[in-house]
Amino acid sequence: MISMEMLGKIRRMYFRDKLSLHQIAKRTGLSRNTIRKWVRAPEATQPAYQRCATFNKLSPFHETLEQALKADSFRAKHNRRSAKALFEQIKADGYDGGYSQLTAFMPTAFDGYVERTVRVSSTCLISVARNRYSVPCERVGQWVSSRLYPTRVVVIADETMIASHERLFDRDQVSFDWQHYIPLIERKPGALRNGAPFADLPKPLQQLKRGLRRHGNGDRVMTQVLAAVPIAGLDAVLVAVELVLESGSLSADHILNVLARLTSTAPPPSAETSLQLKIAPVANTARYDRLRTTDEETRNA
Repeated sequence: MISMEMLGKIRRMYFRDKLSLHQIAKRTGLSRNTIRKWVRAPEATQPAYQRCATFNKLSPFHETLEQALKADSFRAKHNRRSAKALFEQIKADGYDGGYSQLTAFMPTAFDGYVERTVRVSSTCLISVARNRYSVPCERVGQWVSSRLYPTRVVVIADETMIASHERLFDRDQVSFDWQHYIPLIERKPGALRNGAPFADLPKPLQQLKRGLRRHGNGDRVMTQVLAAVPIAGLDAVLVAVELVLESGSLSADHILNVLARLTSTAPPPSAETSLQLKIAPVANTARYDRLRTTDEETRNA
């Protein structure tokens, strides 16, 4: 398929410059048949790629799928049928092909974003559209890719999403994710006191933080609790903190103990049958005498 720019160039060389098909072919690298086709075509004709029609096991079900997709387009997103649901539907109608043929047929949403390469600052922030967003602190000084969507900002590094924020629409604002700074406070627990990233902690963690102010090592205890989030998950840590707050005993050991009980796996089931010996032992002391005699004969030999 040729572009509109190339089509205009061919027409100018043929109609205005009066060049032959052979001369145009030498200048453009196109075949004379292709040039002849577009010279004879109406002027308003736009080049278009014509895909060859292919028949596969899904082809008889195209009309059914198109009707289903059109009907789903009028429904709310949470009420639309998934690819698996449509797959089960056409299987019931006699389809015996693969699932991948169906997913290739179904349209996918356009992933539209503005991408830029940015460098992570010493405060674990990147600048996107005159606002700043946090990324994991181990990425300080590295170059990452920021993707600006209409409603969110996604940060990619090593082909993996490392951060996601709701997009800020004013200027000079900062969006923090406090979990990005957990490795930092493990080295500097004092950053918890006035650190801006930790101003929006979940309510149970804020209550624990206020309760630990009376303790001399409160920052270190809070750091140990937050360090458990990447390992056990935020939901499990919040449940453990709520249970500890109800008990009134604020300590890292208590919280980690509760967390361990919440996240521990069930013990394996015990065997219903006990091991049994094939040869039962015999209470015969004469066996010892025979072994001793054999040992003495071996040493004398």
